[in-house]
Amino acid sequence: QVTIHEMTSIVSEISSIEELDSLSTSTSPTVIYFYADWCIPCSLVTPSIEEMSEDFDGMNFVKVNVDSNKEIKTRHEINVIPACVVINRGKTLYTFYGSKTDALEEALSQIRMNCCL
Repeated sequence: QVTIHEMTSIVSEISSIEELDSLSTSTSPTVIYFYADWCIPCSLVTPSIEEMSEDFDGMNFVKVNVDSNKEIKTRHEINVIPACVVINRGKTLYTFYGSKTDALEEALSQIRMNCCL
């Protein structure tokens, strides 16, 4: 018998457009990770997102369940998951789709170098 231990997330979940709006005005870059509980590729990406949230101090990392937060999903035009949107000061800097997180990590490294985090 296999026992699955659910990892406690260090990435905060947002569940309202108001929470998203408060992050949009932040002077720190924010990574919004869009996922669904049933999405197998999302389950593969989640550990990488968690790790990046530890590696990139000074950046905000949040996650959004697309099944229960359709308004947020629609605002960012998310039609494919997993997806990550990087915003800063209310502007979308990058959008990444799929389970490859290398491009996201590279973009965050560039932001860190350019923003003096």
